[in-house]
Amino acid sequence: MMQDEMIIELYFRRDERALMETSDKYGHYCRTIARSILRDEGNVEECFNDTLFCSWKTIPPTRPNCFKLFLAKITRNLSLKRIEKDYAAKRGGGEAVASIDELSECMSDKPEEEAEQIVEDMVIREVLERFLTKCRKKPAVYLYGVIGIAVRSKRSRLRSICLRQM
Repeated sequence: MMQDEMIIELYFRRDERALMETSDKYGHYCRTIARSILRDEGNVEECFNDTLFCSWKTIPPTRPNCFKLFLAKITRNLSLKRIEKDYAAKRGGGEAVASIDELSECMSDKPEEEAEQIVEDMVIREVLERFLTKCRKKPAVYLYGVIGIAVRSKRSRLRSICLRQM
């Protein structure tokens, strides 16, 4: 087996034997990394070929300090990208954008105002929840109170407390 420095020199000379030597020396190692992530033999082989291609493109001007780790990093990153691509395809692979566009047609003409209202409602809900968790009495007493004047006064106090906390 050829030493790493010699293989890197072959890359710098743009000698295609560098790819064969890399495959002979580190093919099993890179495939093992890819296999542990991808588990599909076709994807593993494709990932290894992409690793060789990527190393061919990047070594001149890059001179890796540790060739084995350099190849391992490329293999791992390509394998992870492949998984992301596969999962994206399973989630619809861009069809979600079309679905959202279709849904937007069903919405009103003023989505910005509705969005502002939704955000405002969320803020009010959060303030109320924080306030109610601090209450010593049961929240229902503060929210609904007793009938008549007591209800109005408690609601008024609740509103003023909420406004202060916003």
